Amino acid sequence: DDTNVTALHGMIYCQILLGEYDDAEQQLEFFKAIHDDDGPGSPMMTFLDGLLAWRKNVDAARQSELLDQTLSEHLKQAFDPSRGLSVEDEMVQF
Repeated sequence: DDTNVTALHGMIYCQILLGEYDDAEQQLEFFKAIHDDDGPGSPMMTFLDGLLAWRKNVDAARQSELLDQTLSEHLKQAFDPSRGLSVEDEMVQF
């Protein structure tokens, strides 16, 4: 399903793990082009960028930079009051 973002993340992740770096890179670039104007970046896409940087280019500096960015994006989204429930409230409901 082309509209299922979670499935796209999984597909790119599998491509990276299988060593299909060029395919994964194309999918990442395509996804970024489509979602360029959607505001803050997706932590998962940033993570996949970092994983690809490490696996394809063995670029530890770039991977570290992207992992830091992933953490920042994740925390920003986790504690964003506009999303409704806070992380703490969601955990209590669980």
